[in-house]
Amino acid sequence: MFLKIVIFVFAGIYLLRALAPWLFKLLFTKMVKQQQAQQQQTAAAPKSQENNSSQKRNSDDLGEYIDYEEID
Repeated sequence: MFLKIVIFVFAGIYLLRALAPWLFKLLFTKMVKQQQAQQQQTAAAPKSQENNSSQKRNSDDLGEYIDYEEID
């Protein structure tokens, strides 16, 4: 009984080591395609809203100006 368990564990490890490169390649290509699709969608979206909001910054949002002195 113990021998069967050990054989199944080693067979599982061997199988996983044999299939791991293909699984990682498949996963990686899927992630790259998904990322490219997201980038294309964000590039196609109008950027006029982002430009307007960045130009209309209020000085209250920026915080307090602190003049730092040089330490000798």
